[in-house]
Amino acid sequence: MAEVERTGAAQLEGVAIAGDVLRVQFGGTTDGPVSSVVLFSLDDRRIARQGAVVYSGETPVGEVLSGTQSPVLGKPIGTALVAAGHAASASLTVDIRGHRIPLRLSAEPFVK
Repeated sequence: MAEVERTGAAQLEGVAIAGDVLRVQFGGTTDGPVSSVVLFSLDDRRIARQGAVVYSGETPVGEVLSGTQSPVLGKPIGTALVAAGHAASASLTVDIRGHRIPLRLSAEPFVK
C-alpha cells in the first residue's frame, strides 16, 4: 500500500505525498523550518495588528499574524511569523503606524 522513503515522503502508487510541500517549508534543506511563530506582548497601549512588519534592527524579518488586547493581562498580545534565525531574538520590534515598539517574547501559554 504505502511505503515510507528515507526522506520521509510517503509513496502511494508512485506519487509523492507531501514531499514537495515539506521541501518548500524546510527551504529545500533538512535544517528545519525557515520561519517560526512567536508569541509576544507589548509594554505599550497600541495593538499590533495583522500584517504589521516585525524588524530585527533595520531588517524586516516577519509579520504579525494576529494581535489584540488581553483583558486578563491588561496589555496587548499577539503572534508573529518571523524568520527562524530571529525567533529567539530579544531585539525584535514591530512597526505600528510609523513607531517601532519592542516585542516582549512570551512562552506558551500567556496565562496559566
